[in-house]
Amino acid sequence: MDFDPSSYWTDYDVGHQPNEVVSMSTTFYPREDYPGDLLIVTTDNVYFVVHKRVLLEHSCNKFKGCIDNPELSWIQVAESSIVLNLILHTIYDFDPTSYKPTLSQISDLLDALPLYGIDVVDRFSEGKHFFQMTLDHALVSGLETYALSDSGCCSDLPQAVIRLRCYATRWTKGHD
Repeated sequence: MDFDPSSYWTDYDVGHQPNEVVSMSTTFYPREDYPGDLLIVTTDNVYFVVHKRVLLEHSCNKFKGCIDNPELSWIQVAESSIVLNLILHTIYDFDPTSYKPTLSQISDLLDALPLYGIDVVDRFSEGKHFFQMTLDHALVSGLETYALSDSGCCSDLPQAVIRLRCYATRWTKGHD
């Protein structure tokens, strides 16, 4: 999506040139029906438009201290667009499965969430999108999924991985 940040935020200045085409998130973009008030720029220069109120509501450290100033209208983060997209999907409780995150990307997400003050246990609890998305990897990559889920941040996920793998093994043996 084409977007001129200078038309939305007058104090944006990190090397943007007028009329330059930029990369914009397809989920977190400027919308008239639900306007955002914060522009986030990733390490790979993808732009995300979000709501400071929502970030502050879900972060215990003001989103890694990035949004201390209420007048602030943009920030640059040390994450790639893939990881930030997953972080924002976690915060907004959006289903990320259409992006098909890999276990490596989920691992990067799990590393990043605490840095931004997001409760990992809550976001990866049973019934949440990220719980099911991670569990979906267990049939193909059981050991890797178990190791990731047993890293101390996902309380119910390791047992769910074991149950799924045991059920799949019994089902496969019964259908040979």
